[in-house]
Amino acid sequence: MKARVFMLAMAIAVTASGTWYFMRGQSGSTIVETTNSNIKEGPALVQNGKNEPAKEHIAQSPAAILWGMKLVNENVSDEDLDRLENLGIRVLEGEWGMDEATPEQVLELLDRLAARDITLIVNLSDEAAWGYHTTGKISPGQKPIWQPLRMEEYVQSIKQHRAIYGYDISNEAGENLPNGDWFRIDESSLRDAADSVRRVDSKRPIIIRMHYWDRLDGDFFSDNPFGPGIADVVILNLYSNYSQDKKTPLLPNMVRDSGAALVRKIRAVDPKVNVWISLAAFKELPLFIRPIAEDLTRDIRETLKIEGVSGVSFFGWGPERYPDTPPGWYLPRDGPDLLKVVASFTNGAEK
Repeated sequence: MKARVFMLAMAIAVTASGTWYFMRGQSGSTIVETTNSNIKEGPALVQNGKNEPAKEHIAQSPAAILWGMKLVNENVSDEDLDRLENLGIRVLEGEWGMDEATPEQVLELLDRLAARDITLIVNLSDEAAWGYHTTGKISPGQKPIWQPLRMEEYVQSIKQHRAIYGYDISNEAGENLPNGDWFRIDESSLRDAADSVRRVDSKRPIIIRMHYWDRLDGDFFSDNPFGPGIADVVILNLYSNYSQDKKTPLLPNMVRDSGAALVRKIRAVDPKVNVWISLAAFKELPLFIRPIAEDLTRDIRETLKIEGVSGVSFFGWGPERYPDTPPGWYLPRDGPDLLKVVASFTNGAEK
């Protein structure tokens, strides 16, 4: 992920209501009851009528969540794949695309994933898929243009493999593409891209990644396009480690304060879409500071309180290959405490 300046102004002010109870059984599973399904966004405040302290609710049991890991390279080692399998991670995605890995290389990776019951999100949000080829000069005025023929040839070569989970066609509307500061992928282009991939492989979901936005941005504005029927899965990137002073996060409670509201806004546009949330497990200075174990624990717990979230992913594994100052982030080396947090929720066996 290339660091970008968040357009942050004012967090959404939110409240919660309803009667929630939770209990943890001997098996570790969580049972939830509610007498009010009309839940507002924000922290869970339980009113049980007995003047007792409020208890948090959990909308999803960790066992019901599909757990994923981002920033996994195409040449990831078998040792790392074994660690990811032991962690309980079942879906991977990398920042590499068609210019970085040939179909033959992707198929070799897919074979290794299938042996571990792990699947891959194929990244079609990259420069090659949107017309910014890495081997030529890019004009300052070049807009993102979907490359259907290039995509079709690539996907046709790999689509029969059972370890493909789906296809990611957009990362934050192209903000991280070469001219992303000036040009974004618009809603019409997203729809055309999704339709063209479905014509090649109609059996697998289309995925887009969206970033945090606040109420002063508006909802699905030109920098944050979305519409019904485009995606089957939206991965909402909620990275609470964004910092303006390189020391403290600007919105540490981003997931608690805004996550539920953003999920509802997405599903109000497309009630059929699945929503995953991606959480910060990385450092990329000057804008993203390293989270500590308590930060990631908080973010996961707050995510599990959000109605309608079916997946949680983490950014990311590494090693990151395009930092301003190497070596790039590598989670096993730079965040062993964060891996233990992940394992505590996924029931994985991080060693």
